[in-house]
Amino acid sequence: MKQKGRELLRKVAHVLIGTGCLAGAWLVSNFYGAYALELALAGVLAALVLADILIADYGWKLPLYHNLQRKHEIEGLHTATLGFVSSVIAYKLFALPIAIAAIAMLIYGDAAAAIVGILTASGRKKSSFWRVLAMLAVSVAIGWFVFGWIGVVMGIAATLAECLTKKIDDAITIPVLAGIVGQLLAHFFL
Repeated sequence: MKQKGRELLRKVAHVLIGTGCLAGAWLVSNFYGAYALELALAGVLAALVLADILIADYGWKLPLYHNLQRKHEIEGLHTATLGFVSSVIAYKLFALPIAIAAIAMLIYGDAAAAIVGILTASGRKKSSFWRVLAMLAVSVAIGWFVFGWIGVVMGIAATLAECLTKKIDDAITIPVLAGIVGQLLAHFFL
């Protein structure tokens, strides 16, 4: 599969799996409670870390991972694992609306930026105008819908976390930085 096709497929999987995780978390939380959600999060995290160990240390080729992984993920943690870790951090540290907005910015804003990058031939250059604009538009819209003006500022922080990081995976930086900004603003202004 060509690189552009693989990246596009990665981002489609990113959105579908992320949406499924949000929906699943909501269902578990509403039907079984917060403790059950925390157990489910721990179980998923354990499975992701185990998959990364099997791939990196033992050379396993797991079906979904193998077809969608980048070279640097073969010998370390996958972006999916890092995104899940940052989502758990957001869930545990921030108020629920802030955590939801921050996680949604990772799922949808990052995917929009990457897809626009693929379609405009700017590729993986994170600071290209159209990628930044896509990330900003989607993240600000999510922020406004979930948390009003504070969410808008979170969207700006998520965009900065996306386009200014070069070596640190944005699956960690987007929800954590957007969440910190949202939590601080909520603390001082609400």
